[in-house]
Amino acid sequence: MGSAVFLGRNPSRATDDQAGELLPLADDTKSVSETHAFVETNHDDLWVTDLDSTNGVYVAYPDGTGAQAEPGVAAAVPAGSDIVATFSAAWTSRSSREQTTSRR
Repeated sequence: MGSAVFLGRNPSRATDDQAGELLPLADDTKSVSETHAFVETNHDDLWVTDLDSTNGVYVAYPDGTGAQAEPGVAAAVPAGSDIVATFSAAWTSRSSREQTTSRR
């Protein structure tokens, strides 16, 4: 994963001036929106923004707590946390300096 990624069933960039890779996710149930979330690194930190998805984005922290991401607002993803787009898709923040990996 590069420094910025758009995630979804058929992702596109939100605006022409936003850079980022497009990472399509297989989702036969269509519970993931076409362009669901934007994940980016900022120095040593990982951030996720819900792009007004239908089912939302939840950040599950390693201690078992978590927070719903506010649509359009970047939410911090601490190391070891999961980014949950739906019940069927999640990504884990391995560390603040490592790449985010898919987990199913």
